[in-house]
Amino acid sequence: MTILGLASRQTRGRFFRALAVTVVTGLIAVASPAAAKVGETGKAPRVNLAERAAATMAATKSGQPDCNQRKANALAQGYTSALCVSTDAKGTGKTGEQGPSLNSLPAECVGMAAGFKAFRYDMCGWLSGQVNKIAWASNGEPYIVGTMFWKIEMHTMTTATSAYMLNTASIKKTGQAGDISGITVAGFWWCVDATYDCQIIDDQGIQPYPISITNTPAEGQQTNKSNVPYNGVTHVENTLIFWFSMPGAPSTDHWIALRDIRCDWMSYLGPNAGCVFTDFHPVLQYSQSLWPDYANHVTYAQTVRGLPGAPGTTPLHRLTDAPSINANTLLACPPSEPRPPGTQCDEYPFKSTYEGAYMSGGNFSRAMIPSWQNEQAGVKLGTFYWNNRILDVGGVADPFYVEVIP
Repeated sequence: MTILGLASRQTRGRFFRALAVTVVTGLIAVASPAAAKVGETGKAPRVNLAERAAATMAATKSGQPDCNQRKANALAQGYTSALCVSTDAKGTGKTGEQGPSLNSLPAECVGMAAGFKAFRYDMCGWLSGQVNKIAWASNGEPYIVGTMFWKIEMHTMTTATSAYMLNTASIKKTGQAGDISGITVAGFWWCVDATYDCQIIDDQGIQPYPISITNTPAEGQQTNKSNVPYNGVTHVENTLIFWFSMPGAPSTDHWIALRDIRCDWMSYLGPNAGCVFTDFHPVLQYSQSLWPDYANHVTYAQTVRGLPGAPGTTPLHRLTDAPSINANTLLACPPSEPRPPGTQCDEYPFKSTYEGAYMSGGNFSRAMIPSWQNEQAGVKLGTFYWNNRILDVGGVADPFYVEVIP
């Protein structure tokens, strides 16, 4: 079976091994990244980004202000200039940029078009945009002093065996026109779990960085943690907030709501909590060369009988209710069904799905296949459920697909 959407084992292993050895009274000591550079004058003082981000989220419940609102707010507060930020969702603009390039990215993210991709334990993406530096003429009319073009790359990584989320991002200048002096950028990941609370483990984020005078990117990382309890399930809102600032102007905040993260600590998925991106529906793969009879039955059931589960069709959904699983089994493979020596009765869709024989109203396929293939296929299914944290809880069952490969 191939588990899609994992960052490199080396990258993920280093990070989560570090978490394992530094946990102290529920908190984590994470090594600080390199301090932000400030031209040639030394290191910038650290800023409490958590407080800054909290103020942003509290003040912007009605949505992100447009440029006219930002200019009006600046004038009302007595500023002599303003900054306006805009995002080019298609990634065209004037940046000429292609795909994200953060070292920790899964291979599927490299060279991707602007936007976001979610895998089971990774979310990656990038956007481009521009910041306009605004001033007011003597007649009171605003005009653009300069424009800075930028690109932001993002990666959030979770794991099957803990409730921690590692966020990384990079923001860099990709071009300019006119005077953009004095513009700095900073950022922070705001984490919200309305049910069990989301803990911000560190406030490293992206410390204020003089993006207008350097071609090197502003980079940062931050670790958040869901406090989901045993046998609990919750959803986490993970929002990247970043803001451009300049002397004489109010900072201009922008935020990107990232993909849904679900964290759980269900007993049937092992001793640890874990978090996944629910936008990604995992694919269970069975090899034709390793389990020929089993694979032939899956192929027959999906293609000839038209049963669900193949990628691109209706997915299967996990079922954990024991009486319902037993009912699926008794209908698909009753004890009275003859079994040639050395074989077992194999049912499709699986008895542990809502699409199983009984739960689907009798729409199923059965085949007698070698016992060793059926047993190994069952182990593989259980491992797949575990590795991908496939849930059935509260009337919501996780979708997944089954695919036969060579």
